Amino acid sequence: MSDELDQRLKRLRDELDALQQIKTAEDFDEGARLHAAKNAPWVKGQYSHLEFPAYVYREFPRMLYGLDYPAAVRERAEAELLPALGTNDNERKKAMLLADRRIQAATVIVNSEAELRSLGIGWFESPTGAEAELVRAQRAIETAAAERAYDDRNMSEKAKREIDQFDEAADDFVPEIPQASRGPRGKSGKRVAAAERV
Repeated sequence: MSDELDQRLKRLRDELDALQQIKTAEDFDEGARLHAAKNAPWVKGQYSHLEFPAYVYREFPRMLYGLDYPAAVRERAEAELLPALGTNDNERKKAMLLADRRIQAATVIVNSEAELRSLGIGWFESPTGAEAELVRAQRAIETAAAERAYDDRNMSEKAKREIDQFDEAADDFVPEIPQASRGPRGKSGKRVAAAERV
């Protein structure tokens, strides 16, 4: 009788193991099917199963760009093209590193309104803002140079000589020439250049 019970118990255990394997396979197949159905690229996209919180605008932290940023980005792009110009890889890496340092120096991250105010002028919220300011400054210099050239052609020879002396003493382009004084009485003399416009 005990042999018969042992055999029956063995059969039941084998049947239970077979059912367990079938159940495991069905669960695995269902999981694979659900995974494929949810992650298939043609359903909603490759990463549709990921959920991200809705975007909330925060004023800070904010990255600001200096006036040197556009030139530094151009320098970085030119450094990447150096191998095409026949330079070796070490020179290229060095030029890229220097350009990256310039880019890093031309950007700053501010975390509060106080930090933003402490920076002062010369920082912009976008690279296009920095580029626009450079263009505006260049146009102002060109306009001042044109106005000075126009005024210079209507001056006397003595005034032109005084302007040449002033230009030679200056280190950079001078759009406005100050008035010359007229002797010890301190009265204002003739204008050397029509620099002060009303």
